[in-house]
Amino acid sequence: MNKLNHLSINFDVHQRFSGIENILNIIDPLKESTILDVGGYPASLADFLSPRRVIVVDHPYLRLKNYIQASGDALPFKDNSFNIVISSDTLEHIPENNRKVFLEELLRVASKHLIIGSPFYSEEVLFCEELIYNIHLIVEREPHPWLAEHINYGLPSLKNTEDFFKDKTCDISIFHNGNLEFWFILEAIENLARGVPEAKDIFSESMKMINTFWNAGRDSPPSYRKIILIAKNGEILQKIKESNYQLNQAVNKNTNIFERIKPLADIFINIARKIGEQKEMIKSSENLLSKEVLKRMTETYTAQSKMLIEKENEIQNLKNKIKNIENSFIFKIASRFRRGQ
Repeated sequence: MNKLNHLSINFDVHQRFSGIENILNIIDPLKESTILDVGGYPASLADFLSPRRVIVVDHPYLRLKNYIQASGDALPFKDNSFNIVISSDTLEHIPENNRKVFLEELLRVASKHLIIGSPFYSEEVLFCEELIYNIHLIVEREPHPWLAEHINYGLPSLKNTEDFFKDKTCDISIFHNGNLEFWFILEAIENLARGVPEAKDIFSESMKMINTFWNAGRDSPPSYRKIILIAKNGEILQKIKESNYQLNQAVNKNTNIFERIKPLADIFINIARKIGEQKEMIKSSENLLSKEVLKRMTETYTAQSKMLIEKENEIQNLKNKIKNIENSFIFKIASRFRRGQ
């Protein structure tokens, strides 16, 4: 995948990858660090970060160079094996009881820095995720593939994650990634577009424009995701201060996002219901059509089978008549007479 194709990927994926790339450009400007991506199947981030060399570890099997099938809570590497360890939108897909072990492993194999991206729990994020989940459920008539795990496992706590690394005497910087309102609107439109084939194609094309004009302002709080930068040696904080790139560091911002999103949510839910109803009508029509076609095919097959059986019976009757004639006294006399001639 080249950089042009990167613009065609889902906006949410593009914004998280871009956020990580921006941080890497500060802590590893020469692109010489060894990097491990834990939970990075199918190696999309590694491709996005090219020409950086990234080793990817995840559960699913994938026949790809620099990909290792392994579990994040038992990484097959020695301590301090990689300069930088990344985990992008993986922590929230790990059961709560296993998250500490997972973070321990990330810290163990990193020699300098960790970069962890995830939607962390807040009432606002949970509110928006549940709305998107419901829109998807109404349109597709099935649970959202990854939001279902967010709901089942519960989103991780930002404070607990911070405290974990502070207890390890690490330095931490937290960055906003993906303005929550912007994320909600585009996710809602994308999930609605899935129910309308023509709109789906148009929305896919619009990803190029959205990703092309992506800028740090769209990472303004309140954000959907946080990216945590952890430094084991404390060097990163000074590098960020010296950097000309203005990373949007996380700050508390009082805002009543519920009042702004609720009217939009009502509109999107109503549209989802209309699309869902239309899909059900189309599905019912297709089922009726399929049943009618099947009925006609069955009738045709039955009629043809009946004709075939009748023809087979006629043939068998002819064979029996021929056999009776061959066994008759007159036929035998005639046969001897012909042989005598």
